[in-house]
Amino acid sequence: MMLFRAIFVFFLVGILAACSSNSGSDSAASLNVNTPVKTSSLNSRSCTVPSLARAYRYFNDVRQQTGLIAVTVSDALQGAAGSHADYLKLNQQAGHAELQTGVGFSGVDAAARALQFGYLSSNVNEGVVGQGSTVVASIDGLMTAIYHRFTILDFYRDEVGIGFTAQENNCLYSFVHNGGSSGLNNVCLNSTFVSGGYYYAVCADENLKIATADYQAALDGVASQNPRYVLWPMDQATDVYPAFWGNEVPNPLPDYQQAGNPLSIQFNPYYFSEQVKLISFRLFDDQGEVTNTRLISHATDVNGKFSVYEYALFPLALLQERADYVAEVVFEDRGVQESVQWRFRTLPL
Repeated sequence: MMLFRAIFVFFLVGILAACSSNSGSDSAASLNVNTPVKTSSLNSRSCTVPSLARAYRYFNDVRQQTGLIAVTVSDALQGAAGSHADYLKLNQQAGHAELQTGVGFSGVDAAARALQFGYLSSNVNEGVVGQGSTVVASIDGLMTAIYHRFTILDFYRDEVGIGFTAQENNCLYSFVHNGGSSGLNNVCLNSTFVSGGYYYAVCADENLKIATADYQAALDGVASQNPRYVLWPMDQATDVYPAFWGNEVPNPLPDYQQAGNPLSIQFNPYYFSEQVKLISFRLFDDQGEVTNTRLISHATDVNGKFSVYEYALFPLALLQERADYVAEVVFEDRGVQESVQWRFRTLPL
């Protein structure tokens, strides 16, 4: 079963944008500050020289701690990411869109830029962070926003390219990551259609016809290497930020200005059917069950971003600082019921 992510734009402190291209078909959204640091304090930050190696290492650290496979570096995606980071700084802009009249233009969206730099598949995603302090903080910021968290923890991605530009004080002006699938990239080398269903306009050569079975096999080849489901925060995490500041646009909690950092579970479509059912999702602290929560699913997401495989539990009040929590999920698929329980600890605000 194919699972594609729509385009997201995410703003962190200054600007943070996460987006994804669904074979050339986009829908846009945006996200504002999802951190307690005020914009006015940016210039006073002390930042270290950004490290591309550190960015790749931490990006993979986040994924691998959840059980996902490491992504490898794609030169084409790195070129696209670096070009867009340069464009944003040169034009003093934010987000994932580029204008042809802009300095350093290389493509109107993430897919176009990836193709421009030699990627063969148009199914890529993109995350953009503006005015972050470090590459680690930028990735952490993406992970605090539920729609964008799901983009990073994607079962079908196994390649990434990262680029960034820095201010004079070494704080980041823009941080960009592009994700792709080596399987889809390889299947776009030649037309594979003989008979039956096929995809077109999904490759650099838009005239190529890719057999439906081959396209699905390319996706499954990556998804099958990943776990059955992914949890966040991960089990035994000790560095969980307590808050969600209500700045994701569209806001998953439009009636709240702030809440607790959401918990989430994503089911891998390679192993689960579209009828996978969440029976319960609960959170406990040292006093018992935390009942002031909201469950968001494909059926209840007011912005229509969740797939049938994704669930999030939002504590509607900030999580306690330096506190221990237990999460529990009970689910059912194809008549088989399972449960999973995990623990985590929060940081101070």
